[in-house]
Amino acid sequence: MKAVDDPESPYHGTIPIPRMIPAQFDSLGHRILMRSRKLMLEGLWKVMAGKNPHHFYFVYLVVFMLLHEVSFTSADRLRRARENKYKEYRYDLAKFVEELQEGANNILSHWHYYKRDVNALMMEIESDDRKNAVWGTLRAGETKLLIETRDAYGKLAEQSLDWENDLYFVSQMFEENWRPHKTFSR
Repeated sequence: MKAVDDPESPYHGTIPIPRMIPAQFDSLGHRILMRSRKLMLEGLWKVMAGKNPHHFYFVYLVVFMLLHEVSFTSADRLRRARENKYKEYRYDLAKFVEELQEGANNILSHWHYYKRDVNALMMEIESDDRKNAVWGTLRAGETKLLIETRDAYGKLAEQSLDWENDLYFVSQMFEENWRPHKTFSR
């Protein structure tokens, strides 16, 4: 294989990979990840149900990353649909995106049940209630990060964001009195 010579091409000077290679990676990833997904989510639910205060920060980070990935994946499926000029649905792989976003609401409902009154307690960091809170065992840096992200992303939750916005689902982690938001449906 040789580099693309066409100066008009966005791939000028690069050596393209055959189309079959990304398709094979997608296939392998899909088969492996689909089997692992159930195990991973069951493990997360068990950790959340355990109510061990030492796990709060771990749960927070996992939920944050999962929700961010939902938005990132939604944005990628929108990009792909636009590139291929899909007309029927907003997204390429519409059923997948629909289920993915419904899953994000499911994760958010578990998260809000898990963390319950943390937002109110975060306002009183040095209170006696802090010692009894689910996250009372956090280190100072972890507590500071939680407060900073709550303040920054909590404001985003009040805005009208698209599903593809990096923080659409993440910002909902910090909503008080959260209710499931509308997601994409075919």
